[in-house]
Amino acid sequence: MKKISIFIIALVLLLQTYAQPVNGELVLSNENLNVLKVWGTSDERAYAYGYLLGHKAADFFVNYAKPVWIGNNYQAMRDMILAGDDLIIDSVYVYEAMSFINGYEDATGNTENIDYIDVLIGNSMEDLLWLINGDHPFQCSSLMSWGDATAGTDLDGKSVISHHFDLTVNPTIIKSHVIVVNFPSEPGLQKWLLVHLAGTLVPIDGLNQHFGVFGQAMDDCIEPVHHGMGYLPYGYASRKAIEYED
Repeated sequence: MKKISIFIIALVLLLQTYAQPVNGELVLSNENLNVLKVWGTSDERAYAYGYLLGHKAADFFVNYAKPVWIGNNYQAMRDMILAGDDLIIDSVYVYEAMSFINGYEDATGNTENIDYIDVLIGNSMEDLLWLINGDHPFQCSSLMSWGDATAGTDLDGKSVISHHFDLTVNPTIIKSHVIVVNFPSEPGLQKWLLVHLAGTLVPIDGLNQHFGVFGQAMDDCIEPVHHGMGYLPYGYASRKAIEYED
C-alpha cells in the first residue's frame, strides 16, 4: 500500500511538472465564429490556440483544405516547406507551429495525425499554390459601405469594408471562422489580432491599435513564378507588419 501511495504521489508531481498552462480563453464559439484571446510568448499563445481550437483546425485541414485546395500537391508542399529554398519561414514561427500541435495533442490526442508541417502549409497556402500551379483558388468578396449606410453610427458616414469568406458555401469553412486576439509578452511586439480560418497563425485580415492589413488576390498580376528565391510567405509578412512595434 505504501509503494502504491508513493507511486501515485510521484505520478502527480510528474504531471504537474510537465503540464503547460493554457494562456488563452474562448470568448465566443458557435457554428459560425470562434473568438479566442491568447497571451504570453508566441509558443504559449500557439499552445493555447491549439489546445482550445485545434480540433476545428484539424477538421478544416483534413476535410476541406487537403482534399479541395491541396489535392495531389500535398507531398510537394511538404517538401517545399522542408527544403526552405522557395519559402523561408522564421524559426520562431516554426517553433510556434510545433507548440500549436502540442496544444492540440494535449487536448484531444490528435487523432487526425496532423503535424507542424501541416500547420506551416496552412499558413503559406496561397504562396505554395502559386509556386506549384501559378494560380490560387481564393476568390472572396468584400463589401464597402459609407455615407447613408454608416450615418448614425460612430463612423458618421465614413467608409467601412468587410471581407467575406465566401469563396465557396461549405459548412466546414463556415464553422471555421476565427478571430484570434494576441497579447504578446515579448519585447518589441504589440497587441494585434487576426481574422482567418481555424489553425492559421497569420492574418488574411488583421489589425493592431494603429492600422490594419488585408489579403488581396491581385488577379491582374502576371508575374511569372520564380523558384529558389527564399520568399517570406505573405501571411507572415502581413503579420510582421502589425505585430512589431516599428
